[in-house]
Amino acid sequence: MRPSKIFSSQQASLRTKAVPRLIGVPFSGSGETALRKPRAIGRIISATRGGAATGVGEARSCVCDPANHALVECVQMPIRNELSSDPAAAAGIPPPGAKLRRITAVRDTNHAQERWLKAELHAHCNLDPKDYRLCSFSAEEVITEAARLGYEVLAITCHNLDVWTTDLSGYAASLGITLIPGMEIAMEGRWHILVYNFRTGAENLNTFEKVRVRSRPDTLVVAPHPYFPSPKCLWNRLERNIGIFDAIEISGFHTKRLDFNQHARRVATAYSKPLVGNGDVHQLWQLGRTFTWIYSAPGIGPVVNAVKNGQVRVASAALSYSEVARWWATTLWRWAFPCPAASGSHGECFLPGSATKGRESEIAG
Repeated sequence: MRPSKIFSSQQASLRTKAVPRLIGVPFSGSGETALRKPRAIGRIISATRGGAATGVGEARSCVCDPANHALVECVQMPIRNELSSDPAAAAGIPPPGAKLRRITAVRDTNHAQERWLKAELHAHCNLDPKDYRLCSFSAEEVITEAARLGYEVLAITCHNLDVWTTDLSGYAASLGITLIPGMEIAMEGRWHILVYNFRTGAENLNTFEKVRVRSRPDTLVVAPHPYFPSPKCLWNRLERNIGIFDAIEISGFHTKRLDFNQHARRVATAYSKPLVGNGDVHQLWQLGRTFTWIYSAPGIGPVVNAVKNGQVRVASAALSYSEVARWWATTLWRWAFPCPAASGSHGECFLPGSATKGRESEIAG
């Protein structure tokens, strides 16, 4: 059961210590939200919504800290109504940007820890067998930076390699982050999908049928950047195999005028699949631009269930052309002069051929 009563207020003290660098303000019925840098602090103005025919409106409202609903800042921005149905709103879950001031007693203690968690479910590091050339940072460094930016959920999804270990998970937990085991798998050596909490080797998940057979209630499958102009993207294979996917990604690699996520939005609506926003992080500055709010208690199992149930909101900031140029310049430079591969052992990482080591039965909670 959700909080029984929510009270709004026209006067409140500001919590300036918790002001994030970029603020997202989803409103009722919106599955995806634009991000902009805050323009004013202290104005408390009610939201205005656009017509249902366009699904576009403009809102002025206060942003509250999703963890405890304390007022932090006010912004004005356009919002888009991305989904025809919003499971989070339908369930009575307040959006992370709602004007919340006080919550009365929660009657169901099983949901007492549920709150909006800031999440990045698609990041790489220098352990990546394929993209180590592009990633100059370690798994610990991306966890540290995510914690600095207020994330509470993170998945490091290296190509065909699950880098999750108990030590790495413990380090993340010490910073307040739930680390989700995950990989970016090349299906049949080509088309990419994101898998979470399968706890097995990539060779056991490299076809759609293998993923279907091994999927469990506590696993998650996401279609990443499905319609981007790359032979590694799913394209029509997404709809052909829509049954194995629990969610569809909105990639952070877009500008205001060039956005390859549009068809992914239409497919998500057509098949009632949740949208999740991911940065596909290869450079640390990409954190905080596009991400997902997940309404869940901390923990791998609760987070996976919340995503599957559609208790998510996408927050997205379009990249500037200078940022896109910067990304490509850095990528091409590192491809020509690659970062050294991470030294040392992968520890408990799931390398190809390691699936028989008895770890499939380990389910992180």
